[in-house]
Amino acid sequence: MNPLQVIRVVWARRNLAIKVIAAVMLLALAMSLLLPKRYTATADVIIDLASPDPVAGTSVNNSPIALLGYVATQVDVIRSER
Repeated sequence: MNPLQVIRVVWARRNLAIKVIAAVMLLALAMSLLLPKRYTATADVIIDLASPDPVAGTSVNNSPIALLGYVATQVDVIRSER
C-alpha cells in the first residue's frame, strides 16, 4: 500500500477519522484536568570539605574550584529563608 492509497482511504473515511481525532483530544483534555498536579522540589546540599574522602582518603580542599563551589553554597545557605 503506497502513501497515495493511504490518503485515499483516510479521505474516504474522513468522518470516522475526524471523530476519532476529536475523541482522542477530548480524552487527553479530560485526563489533564482530572489528574493531580505534579511539582518538582529543589534542595540545597552542603558538602563538608573539612573531612577527608572516606574512600580515597584524600581531601578536596586542595582544589580551588571545589573551594569556590563550597563558598557559593555557603552564600546560598546564608541567603535562604530557612
